[in-house]
Order: sequence, then C-alpha cells, then structure tokens
Amino acid sequence: MLTGTMDLKGKHILLVGYRGKISHIKTAIDQGVLFDLLINKDEVKDEHNEIFDSVLTVKDIYDWNDIEPVLQKDKYDGVFTRYEDSTVIVSAIAHHLGLRGVPFKDVLKSRNKYLMRKAFADHSVPSADYVLASSFTDTAEFTEKHGFPLIVKQIYGIHSKYVAKVDSGEELKTTIEFFLESLAKESGHMYGQLQNFYEDADAPDPIKNVLVEECLSGEELTVDAFVVDGKIFFTPICKYTMPDELGFSDHHLPIRTMPYDVTEDEQSFIFDAVRKSLVSLGANHCASHVEIFFDRETKNCRLIEVAVRGGGFRAEMVRHTCDGDYDLGLVRASMGMDPQVKNIPNKYVSVAEVFAPENGKLSSIDTSFIENNPDVHRITWNRIVGDKVGRASDGKNFILKFLVEGKTYEEAEGKTRELLIKIRDSIQVN
Repeated sequence: MLTGTMDLKGKHILLVGYRGKISHIKTAIDQGVLFDLLINKDEVKDEHNEIFDSVLTVKDIYDWNDIEPVLQKDKYDGVFTRYEDSTVIVSAIAHHLGLRGVPFKDVLKSRNKYLMRKAFADHSVPSADYVLASSFTDTAEFTEKHGFPLIVKQIYGIHSKYVAKVDSGEELKTTIEFFLESLAKESGHMYGQLQNFYEDADAPDPIKNVLVEECLSGEELTVDAFVVDGKIFFTPICKYTMPDELGFSDHHLPIRTMPYDVTEDEQSFIFDAVRKSLVSLGANHCASHVEIFFDRETKNCRLIEVAVRGGGFRAEMVRHTCDGDYDLGLVRASMGMDPQVKNIPNKYVSVAEVFAPENGKLSSIDTSFIENNPDVHRITWNRIVGDKVGRASDGKNFILKFLVEGKTYEEAEGKTRELLIKIRDSIQVN
C-alpha cells in the first residue's frame, strides 16, 4: 500500500554507488533522509564522509561475499541506485534485507538484453525479433529470415555504446568480430556481474555474446516512469532526433526532446505499451527508462529496451519542463511511497549528447557558443582534451552533454540541433 505524503524525516536509505552528483540525493537530505553509501574501497573520497551518514566499503562490489558482512538488517527503509551496473546488486540487497525492489528473479531481465527480449516474447510485448550470437555463424538462419539492415548490440550497456546498424553479411561478420574482440578487453563497471549470491541468476555472458536484431522503424521515443506496488506514474514522453537526421553516420541518440507533442489517443497507446513492458520485466519500487518505436499512422508500438533505473539527464529534463523533483521521486519510490513528481510540462527542453566523428585522442573542441548562452544549462563533461574519444558504434564514450530550453518543441530541438552540429564540427582528434 502507498504511504502517501508520509514524512521523510529520519528515514534511512542505502545508496549503491555514487559518482559525485549530489543532486541525486540533496532534496531528500534536506527533508531529513539519512543515507549510507555502499562503494568500492578504491572509489572512496573524503567528501563521502561529509555527505553520508556512514560509508560501507567493500573490496569488490560485485562479490556478495564482500557485500553481505557489511549489511545491517532492520536498519534501512529502502535501497536504490542511479547506475545501470548496480541494479542487480540493489535487487540482491533488497531480497536479502526484505526491502522493496525489483524481485531478484526478474532483475536480470532488464539488465541483460537477451533475457529482456525473451521476457517480451513470453508476455506478448511487441518488440524486435532477435538472435543471440557468440560468432557470425550463429546468425545464418536469422539473416535468411530477415535480410538486411540489422542491428548488432552488446547485451549490457548504455549510451548506445557497441550498437551498430549493418547492411550486409560481410559488415555483420566484421561488426560481430570487432564487438566481441573489444568487449573481451573491457573492464569497467558496466560489465560487472554479481558473484556468489545464494540465488541463481543464469544469463548469457555479456562479454562473449552479442545480440543481432531485426531493424525496427518509426519514431523513437522514451518514457520514464516510476513503479510503486505495481502502480505506474508516468513522466512526459520524450522524442529522439537520430544521427541521420543530423547528417552524420553513427548509432547513438544525439538529441532528446521533452515533451513530445502527441494526441491523447497516441499517449494512451504509448503508455499502454510501456505499462505492458514493465509488467513483463517485474519492475517495481524503482524508476524505469523505456525506449520504444512508435508508428503514428498505425498506432503501433514496439519495445526497444527497458532499464530499471532513471534515464540519463531525465531528472534535469523533468525539472526544467515540469518543475518536478524526479530525484526525490526515486527516493520515495524505493520506500513504497507515491513519488509525487509533477508531470505536466510548461516548457520544452532538448538534451544533446556529443560524440566525436572519428576515433582518436581529443586535441581540441570549441564550446564557447554554449558556455554563456542563456538558453543552455547543465553542461556536463565526460571526456576532456587528451582523452580517447570516438564513435558510439565503435564503443567510445560521449564527450559532453547539455540542455537547451525552448518555448516550443521545434524551437528547443532546432536550437539544440544547430549547437550540436557546431560543436561536433569543431572537434579535432589525433
């Protein structure tokens, strides 16, 4: 049962992972919530002791044998994370401590794209046909059935890293081999898998397999929603502007704009598809980030992916469009409380995510025209001069992102399109 407008003062939350973004928990702290942090010892910083009530450190945050001894039963009112790579850990902790969360038997369905596709199929949720591939030979029957183009993607991952559209058998073979070779060298958080937990969690190895999918068409939309005791609380619909619309070739999502103007009937179709997808994955007591293709003529929705954590920059977008506190909503949802996030937009915003047009070391980039621009907010750097950068399709990371306000959808998206192209054109790599 929802606890409504229950006072937050004195509530105690365990946060798994923290990468310096105080806005994730600031409002909740101001309202009296106490936070403990669970983090790897090698990531601890002095500032953590000032922010958190206590800091629980482990040698390996993906090893349950390290995690379990530092947990205290009956201490916490909730547990959550803001990071894709920690969603399984959160589910395991919630299961162990009897807290609210995504059931452990379901959590890998949103983490592992192969299991997600299987869950969609089992619940008749429309999505792309797919095949799991550990080599090019695994795709023969699939390519004969669907032809080209096809999509190749890693099983784990965010920001469209290791996602590529291929137009021939030779390109498919080369891409699969490149992805598997590159994934074998990855060692970041994104590829961590929980070890030694007492419940089974069988899934294909994300380092040794990729997914090959039917290529979908339509408008690519996203909807973030909170799920509490099975009830879904939607935020405004967001639309992506794709790379080919901007005149360049890469497979990522360069611009996202909120809200997207749809009719009441269209919104109903979209929300219904989102609702079905969340049920199929067992999402509960969490924020969710759902990507779909929508055909406005047929009202057909096909699911792309679902994550059981907040979408990147979605809190900032909801704040600017609705004056809604997405961050506080997630804290409340983790405790089984109505998120109370305002969701009626009164302005439009677009977020741009900038990747380099070619691979190499970033030698220069010009952002002078956004730094003092009154319409631009939340400039966030992910890579700096001297770092390795490149295309998302080649497994590289974005350089920066920023948010642009507008009075209409067309104004926000148009301004962002112009600024992104100028920045992208200024990038020099060597």
